[in-house]
Amino acid sequence: MKNINRILFVAATVALAFASCKSVPAVVPTVDAIDREQNMATTTGNFEVKYHFEYLSTLADQAILEKVQLAMASDIFGAGFAKTDAGSSAAAFDESLHATYGVRDSSSTFRWDGYLHLTSKATLVDDHTLSYTVDRAEDSGGAHVMEETHASNYDLRTGAKLTLDDVFTAEGKAALAETIRAAILRQKGLATWEELVTRDCFNPATNVAATDNFILSATDITFVYNPYDIACYAAGATRVTLPLANLAGYKPRAQGN
Repeated sequence: MKNINRILFVAATVALAFASCKSVPAVVPTVDAIDREQNMATTTGNFEVKYHFEYLSTLADQAILEKVQLAMASDIFGAGFAKTDAGSSAAAFDESLHATYGVRDSSSTFRWDGYLHLTSKATLVDDHTLSYTVDRAEDSGGAHVMEETHASNYDLRTGAKLTLDDVFTAEGKAALAETIRAAILRQKGLATWEELVTRDCFNPATNVAATDNFILSATDITFVYNPYDIACYAAGATRVTLPLANLAGYKPRAQGN
């Protein structure tokens, strides 16, 4: 009897060990998209709304997936339309469009055709980092079209939005402003910041700093400055791309930071 029990115990142990050695396919993060286009006619003109909403559709941890989807929907549509799944967020935004853009003062004699275009891009930087950008272009009858880019970067292990403090040490973060200003001068082919202020209507150098509006890639970081951020509207947007390998105090994400 003891031998039989011993045999059964060994067999169960071997079976358990075999089962634990079987590889379980990893859930690979994937991205999907929702596209919409609506044209609302009013007595004073037409207004076109078009968007491309990319969102994280698959992640091993469902709670983190919902957290990131909520944040991505807020990034493109606004916090008031963010739901825990992408489809519900898009539907909530769609329902608001007529009240927001399709109703105008019928007594107005001023006629114009406007638009709102939203284009998002989700990029997996590595297995635990997602970079997300939203390009917004809107003509709502103002003095000029407003075009902006807003970037977010997410830690897929926690769902948290990354800040510069997550990517750089305190010393490295402090050194970024000077590096960015030097890169802008090289882009413009100028020697001094004073020339940039005079020629291109930029803000004083002391007003130009690194911000959390940055795009991460596996090798670079790109800082995005929209019109009015560091210069007048006529100067347009400014982008500064810096190789991560050349920046002091960078915390490599691939090492689990």
